[in-house]
Amino acid sequence: MKKILRKLLLGNLTNLREPKLNPIQRRIQNIKAIWNNDHQDDNGIEKIVRLLLSTSQLIFPGIYIKYLASKKRN
Repeated sequence: MKKILRKLLLGNLTNLREPKLNPIQRRIQNIKAIWNNDHQDDNGIEKIVRLLLSTSQLIFPGIYIKYLASKKRN
């Protein structure tokens, strides 16, 4: 039963590779990339909205659940 629940909730674990950064570090890296215009050359209201949307992910619990799940997997 434990094996079935694990496969249902976590999926196939044999094909997963180890991520270089955890989800929180990736979000912070994404915020820095937006701030430095690494991927898109935007400014003004567009940049403010992109920064707001990206930082809002750090407020909600989804990113922390993903972080805890990645810690549990290791």
